[in-house]
Amino acid sequence: MPHCYFVDASSGAYQECDHTCEECSGSSRFCLSCRDGYFLLRKSGQCLRTCPSNYFPHTLDRDCQRCHPTCKTCKGSGEISCTSCYDRFKVFGGICSSTCLMGEYPIRVNNTCAPCDPSCNECKGPEPYSCTSCPILLRLTEDGRCLPRCGENTRTHSSRFPSECCQCHTLNDECIVAQSYNVFNNDPVAWVYPGLFVFTVIFVQVSLWLAIFLFLHFRQKITLKLTVKPNGYTKIADDPFTSANL
Repeated sequence: MPHCYFVDASSGAYQECDHTCEECSGSSRFCLSCRDGYFLLRKSGQCLRTCPSNYFPHTLDRDCQRCHPTCKTCKGSGEISCTSCYDRFKVFGGICSSTCLMGEYPIRVNNTCAPCDPSCNECKGPEPYSCTSCPILLRLTEDGRCLPRCGENTRTHSSRFPSECCQCHTLNDECIVAQSYNVFNNDPVAWVYPGLFVFTVIFVQVSLWLAIFLFLHFRQKITLKLTVKPNGYTKIADDPFTSANL
């Protein structure tokens, strides 16, 4: 079977991809597609024989796709494809459900229910990382949190993570967590990547110092030119010598 290659950014040379990859980019182990018998886990670029928990193998796309958040394991996408559930939930007809009302989760003590974290609409536990569905304007992340979309007005929601937002992938609607910064106040703003933010701050600082240096340098040259001449006398004017000048 022929090998696949990628261009190394540092050396510009062709490097061989990992033997599991059909195509790779940036690194020999970051696969874009997999060889027969492997399934692509897109978030890490790995080609796996079997998909991890919370994922199922999609034979048509040859990748590992996420189960519904209520499922522990599943055979397909959607909330009716669960094959097992999280603790204190029961599967019936492919659906994982509990006897609690919306906004609550079951606990073992006396078979009672407890409220979800305020950031969740529904949940499987008390933590903000246990959400299975989110309030309007928030999106569910892979680790079970409810975050706003990047670039939206985040002051109108109840997110517990105001410095983070959800960048949604256009192909599969996958949420990719990004950072949100505001240099001048504490209000959340549109998302930026941390590396871009740091680069912008450094660039502004360097530009400011360069402007100050040039200003002081040219100011000193102009001051020396208009004051004392090499012979020690101060220049009075460029007009010819007259009695008025005297």
